[in-house]
Amino acid sequence: MNNEKMIKNEQLVRNKNRSVGTALKRYFGGNKEIINTPLEFVCECSDINCKQIIKISIAEYEKLHRRNDRFLIVKGHKTHQIEKTVSSKGRLELIEKPGVAQ
Repeated sequence: MNNEKMIKNEQLVRNKNRSVGTALKRYFGGNKEIINTPLEFVCECSDINCKQIIKISIAEYEKLHRRNDRFLIVKGHKTHQIEKTVSSKGRLELIEKPGVAQ
């Protein structure tokens, strides 16, 4: 799979995750308890068939995604030749994709 296709796959999943988080924030009116409760998001790796779950709060998810070139994945799902690790915590890894607009 070429780099462009991998990036599009990652962006597709990230956009879905963002939509879910935004919808929940709107529905609950920004309720701090909901925003800070761990929820299930889908791994944003380049494998479009990956369905592994990442548990993280909406607040933390938004904080990690302030830049468009960053993706939250399950550890071990990184594509080494085109991604670099920004941070790692438990079974999660925040990766940066050089060449994607910040």
